[in-house]
Amino acid sequence: MNESETTRSAMTGPLTAPDRVEFIGGGLTHFDRTRDAYSRPAPGLSVTELRSFGLGNRVFNTRWVEAPASVSGFDGLGPLFIRDSCSGCHLRDGRGRPPHEGESDDLASFVVKVSARSKRARRRLAAEIGPQLHTAAISGVAAEGILSLEYVEVSGTYADGSLYSLRAPVLKLRGANAKLPRDLELSLRVAPAVFGLGLIEAVAASAILEHADPDDLDGDGVSGRPNWVSSLVHEGQQVGRFGWKAGAATLTDQAAMAALDDIGLTSSLLPRSNCAPSQDSCREMFQSGQADLSDRLLDSLVGYLRLLGVPARTAVGNIDSLERGYEQFTRMGCALCHRPAMVTDDTHPLPLLRDQTFFPYSDFLLHDMGPGLAGVSIEGIATQREWRTPPLWGIGLLEQVNGHTLLLHDGRARSIEEAILWHGGEGKSAREAFRKSSTAQRSALVEFVQSL
Repeated sequence: MNESETTRSAMTGPLTAPDRVEFIGGGLTHFDRTRDAYSRPAPGLSVTELRSFGLGNRVFNTRWVEAPASVSGFDGLGPLFIRDSCSGCHLRDGRGRPPHEGESDDLASFVVKVSARSKRARRRLAAEIGPQLHTAAISGVAAEGILSLEYVEVSGTYADGSLYSLRAPVLKLRGANAKLPRDLELSLRVAPAVFGLGLIEAVAASAILEHADPDDLDGDGVSGRPNWVSSLVHEGQQVGRFGWKAGAATLTDQAAMAALDDIGLTSSLLPRSNCAPSQDSCREMFQSGQADLSDRLLDSLVGYLRLLGVPARTAVGNIDSLERGYEQFTRMGCALCHRPAMVTDDTHPLPLLRDQTFFPYSDFLLHDMGPGLAGVSIEGIATQREWRTPPLWGIGLLEQVNGHTLLLHDGRARSIEEAILWHGGEGKSAREAFRKSSTAQRSALVEFVQSL
C-alpha cells in the first residue's frame, strides 16, 4: 500500500499505520502550514457556514471595550479581566505562553489559578479573589494583583550519561489588593490551541469512556478516568473534554465560561459578574441587565470553534523514519494515554463532523501526573495532580504559528524532550523508558512527535 492509499484508508476506514497518516484531522484537514495554520476553516464549508465562520472569527478577535461605548454589541469588558479578546490569549488560534523572566505580563497569554492549603484560607480566598487571578480591570476597579515568575533549574542525567536540565516555575503575587493567606498557592496555565475542537466535541462520550481504567484493571500502570462535570446546556453530569483538566463538556460551556472568567463578559448562560463577594468596587461597577455576549454572538463563536480545520502532518515524506519513531512512541508507553485515533459519532447534527476518523493523540481522560506537575485547583472530580491528556496534533507547527516551543500546562517545558522528562505518576514509566533509551531512539521519538 502506498502513501496516498494509506491516507485514504485512514480517513475512511479502520485505523492503519497511524505513523503515516497525513490527514490527521480527517475531513477537516487542510494543508496550510504558514503562521495561519491553526486559523483556517475546515475545507468544503458551504457559503452559509463560511458566513457564520466569519462572524465567529470576528467575535474571537474583537477587542472588547468598557460599557457603554459606541461599539454596538462589543462593549461590556470586565469589570475584572485578563485579556480583552479571545485571541489575546489564543494568538492566531494557537497556544499561549508564560512571560519570560523580566518581561511584561502583557506579552504573555496565561491564567493563574489560586488556592490555599487550609480550608479556612480557601474560604477567605473565595470571598476576596475567587478561583482565578485577574490582572486587569476597567477604570474605577482595582486589578487583583500581578504575577511574578522565576524559574529554578533542575538537572538530570540520561542513562547514557548525557545531561539535561529542566526548569521549575516559582510563582509569586505582588500588588495584591486584598489580604491574602500565608499559605497561598498559585498555578499558572497557558492558553491551549483551539483548532479541531469540533471533532473532539463530536466524539461520543461512550468512545471516551471505553478507554477509562480508573482502577488499572489491566495492570499497565495507566488508570485514566473521565472528569464528570456540570454543563450549562445539558442536565446531569457530563463527560468533560475541554480545558487542561477537562472541566468543560461542550464548546458552549467552554466559550461561555472563558468569556466570563477571562474577559468579564456575561451571557444568558452566565449572567452574573466575575466579582468576588468582598470586591465592592467591582460589584458597584458591574452593569446588570442585558448580557454582554448575546446569544447570537455566543452561537457564532461556538460555530467558529466547531469549524476550525486541522493542519496536516508537517512531515510525512520519510516513512521509514516515522515508523521508527512511532515504534518508540508505542514501546515507551506514550500511546497508552496519547491514543492515536478517535472516531466521531455518526449522528452528529453537522454532516461534516459525522463518522470522522481523526488522530489527536489523546484519550481525553484524566491522568495523575505526579507531584512535580501538580496544580492547586480542583475541577469537577479532577484532583490537583490530574490533567487531561493534551492532544499532540499540530505540535510541529507551534513555533511557526506562535513563535515558541513551550509545552505542558504552564509552559515550563522548552521542548518535547523536557515535556517528557517532567512526566510523573502514571507517566513515570514512559519517562523512564525515554530516559533510559539511546540517543538514536530518543531522537526518533521526538522526530515522530514533531511531525504531528
